Amino acid sequence: INNKFYSATYINSFLRVDRISKVIDLKKIRNIFEIGGGFGSLSHSLLHFYPNIHKLYYLDIVPNIYIGNQYLKKIFSERVINYLQCSDQKKLVSDKKKVIFTIPPWGIEKIPSEVDLFLNFSSFQEMEENVILNYLKFLRKILKKRSVLCFGIKGTKEMKNWLLKRIRSFFGKEFSILETTSLSYLTVSNEHIYFFRNNHS
Repeated sequence: INNKFYSATYINSFLRVDRISKVIDLKKIRNIFEIGGGFGSLSHSLLHFYPNIHKLYYLDIVPNIYIGNQYLKKIFSERVINYLQCSDQKKLVSDKKKVIFTIPPWGIEKIPSEVDLFLNFSSFQEMEENVILNYLKFLRKILKKRSVLCFGIKGTKEMKNWLLKRIRSFFGKEFSILETTSLSYLTVSNEHIYFFRNNHS
């Protein structure tokens, strides 16, 4: 593109950002929480296209969190607060803009209650039910009023229905479906993206 080469992973991330931006106004989003961000291509894309984003909380398991931390630190340098620094803080706060907190699963309780947008693409479907419910329990605590949940789910219809049933069952009437869409990316076939809006005003 314009004499530059982009990996299939980044093209997929660009397409996801584009689809998200058609559902919610990303220019009004300040704080994002992503679980299972891989090496950080979606986080990087969001921060590049939307400089209004102040904080991005990036959570993943070990050793993925190390890979993501090192990759994002190469791009954003001192703006990345890694999981070792996070372990010394009672709350993950900073006055800087475009701060990325790389967090292991056991650090989720340190995330402040200020998340506007939650993102998960394809990793919830790989988790056991008790792990999913544990993450949803913390999401309920840290999401702002009128916040949005975004889940990208691929795989069989049964897999999609299984995960959606658990999300809807957990939140009940607290969240309502905002939008449902599907995309086929370069390396992802028929990914369905579900958006939920926090009904609390």
